[in-house]
Amino acid sequence: MARTYRILNHNSKRPIIITCEHASKVIPLKYGTLGARKNNLPKSPDLYDVGADSLARVISSKLSARCLIPAYSRMVLNLNKPPDHPKLINDECFGIVVPRNRDVSKKERTERVKNYYTPFHKRLQKEITKLNSSHNRSFFISVHSFFHRSPTQERKLDIGILYKYSKDAGFCKRIRQRLRSRTGLLVEYNQPYSAHKTAGYTINKYGRNPSVNCIEFEVNDKHLRSNISIKKMGGVLSSVLEDAMR
Repeated sequence: MARTYRILNHNSKRPIIITCEHASKVIPLKYGTLGARKNNLPKSPDLYDVGADSLARVISSKLSARCLIPAYSRMVLNLNKPPDHPKLINDECFGIVVPRNRDVSKKERTERVKNYYTPFHKRLQKEITKLNSSHNRSFFISVHSFFHRSPTQERKLDIGILYKYSKDAGFCKRIRQRLRSRTGLLVEYNQPYSAHKTAGYTINKYGRNPSVNCIEFEVNDKHLRSNISIKKMGGVLSSVLEDAMR
């Protein structure tokens, strides 16, 4: 089977790991369209996070940081949820039904976890362990985007900063202050999802160590619709992160 993730800047010595759990819109050939209408797939916010892959790459490049990017879509399973979560394999999003994800057998669920979930999380655990063993202080940054509309309304938020642990409060505060002062964008904590609830699984699981500062960025996808806007946002976020990590 093809490799289920990619590592950028593999030889980086910087104490930073970046992930982009919902980077890919690729569904393995064996699953076809998962029973969904082919022309419906690109419309589903559950296929992938618009612009997040390119955004993570820009940040990784500017910070010379390792970046772990999965090769397959969130529609296969959601890498940012615990393996026993009822929505690990989601069967509907914004009214778009994914038939093959409905009533997934225990055998197929186990197969998907083994083939696509476990390799990514094993590698991430390895990277976090490496950071903890070789640095007194390190950083875990998870990059996401969110759909500019909820099922009922336009989302005004520009950037969400997700975090759970008090050890990360100061780090996230520095980032928020800098983003607001430099961009004038609407930046809030734990919106449009909260790491105190079901979001931010990877930063919460692997960022418990007190020497690892963690953040999940949720960027409104209206800011990530072109290469120019992605480079601009990537430049802003990487500059702010560089300052906040000092």
